[in-house]
Amino acid sequence: ERIFSEVDIHRVAFGSSISEGIGASASWIVIGKDGSVFYRNIPQGLHDTLNARDMEETHAAPCEVSLGVSGSYFMRFLDGSVDYNLPKFAADVFEKLESQGLLIRNVSLHVDTVDCLMRFQ
Repeated sequence: ERIFSEVDIHRVAFGSSISEGIGASASWIVIGKDGSVFYRNIPQGLHDTLNARDMEETHAAPCEVSLGVSGSYFMRFLDGSVDYNLPKFAADVFEKLESQGLLIRNVSLHVDTVDCLMRFQ
């Protein structure tokens, strides 16, 4: 893709293929340092979130992103808000950490398993 040579890149995430077999295409998302976002075959929930934010006059740019298996994803925005669809065990841990007043900085999802790492403070 020309994006990788034309955009000053802040973050990149690669995911598993949305479909399998002939013609399957891997998913990916690129966040530019200017807040621009480019993607292909991302989970529908993340796609809907990005489209909804584009409709708003003022919206925070994304700053962290991760793609996982079975439509799982995590995205954090510069205003501290997050959008995610995590495997159940990870969502439970996420919500427990937040209920303890901790800030989730990032969730790194694995593209082949439900394993993940959470960075928080």
